[in-house]
Amino acid sequence: MPEVVNLNVCGIIAEFDPFHLGHQHLLREAKRLTGCDYTVCVISTAFLQRGTPGLFSTRDRARMALEAGADAVFALPVSFSCAAADRFALGGVRLLNATGVVTIQAFGCENADDLPLLMRAAACLNEEPSAFKDALRVRLQAGLPYPKAQAEALAESCGIPADLLSAPNNILAVAYLRQLELSGSHIRPVAIQRRGSRNEPASTGFLPSSALRARALQDGPAAVKGAVPPSTDRIVEECFESGRICRPEALTQALFYRLYTGSPEQWAGHLSHQEGLEGRLQKALDQHPATREELLALVKTKRYTHAFLQRWLSRILLDLPPERPDDSPRALRLLGFRASARPLISAISDRASLPLITKPARGKEYLEEDARAELVWSLGTGQHASLYEQSPVILPDDHEE
Repeated sequence: MPEVVNLNVCGIIAEFDPFHLGHQHLLREAKRLTGCDYTVCVISTAFLQRGTPGLFSTRDRARMALEAGADAVFALPVSFSCAAADRFALGGVRLLNATGVVTIQAFGCENADDLPLLMRAAACLNEEPSAFKDALRVRLQAGLPYPKAQAEALAESCGIPADLLSAPNNILAVAYLRQLELSGSHIRPVAIQRRGSRNEPASTGFLPSSALRARALQDGPAAVKGAVPPSTDRIVEECFESGRICRPEALTQALFYRLYTGSPEQWAGHLSHQEGLEGRLQKALDQHPATREELLALVKTKRYTHAFLQRWLSRILLDLPPERPDDSPRALRLLGFRASARPLISAISDRASLPLITKPARGKEYLEEDARAELVWSLGTGQHASLYEQSPVILPDDHEE
């Protein structure tokens, strides 16, 4: 057992909806490359970065991670999990910092060998030289979506190849690197070549989560066999058999109720900036769309990405306040741990800079938004689910990966 005072702990920020072979590759490579004593995962909660509810519950995704080899799993509050890359990274990195024990952050990206270039992009975005701001402004005024405008501005002003930031995991990698720098963190970044991209042949067994969700929803849980670890396969099958999943359109009626009983002024209150989108949303609702996707198609413009609009609708549904740049997670909520990692949990309890919540019922003052999000998520399953009744998953010592 490693000395508690000299822990070498690797942190990973992820969604795991579901945990697949690419995630297993990331976890195993992180352990191999860093020689860490323990791995700590921070995972999204009920609503995810793409702006929709997770197919699988927060608790089930924590189980997937633990059964695949993670030592401890913490919750990323919904205000940060249902957010764009920069805010998602802000919440995740601040939680890793707050543990007081994480020394390394490992993340998968499409260009792991280009870590120095990714770090340069992060530094440029943090410094925001005038040439970058000018180039960005010109492109935004031309109506480009923000991610594309940012990538082109970086290419022009800082010499960062524009296609480097066209890949979603590279974008997240830069967001993590930005937050590590801005927070003055001692955590060392380690980039790992991603497996499971959309361009990888399906025959390799490495498929992205989006493809696995689509397969499972269309053909049933057996359709993901061979692309997820056996432990995940068992959990996926259990979730489908028990009806413990939230299908993509399950909360459409709840969303429409919130919209039709609200007002454009209220909808705008869930945006960080006054975008003028509330008028466009009202016109779309006047056409009486039947599904969330139909509504999005009516609201979408060249400038606003599908994910941006999805997140906005979910923030309205969940009654989340607008994002603020000075926001930060207020607590460390423990979702689960392996029994063999009790020394790690003890070390976090001693060193954490945020309150450590092991029993949600005792941390209600920190969990109001997340508790509401879990209840809304449960509406989509037709089953009762209260965050306050949950306790951490504890994997016994004799459990095999």
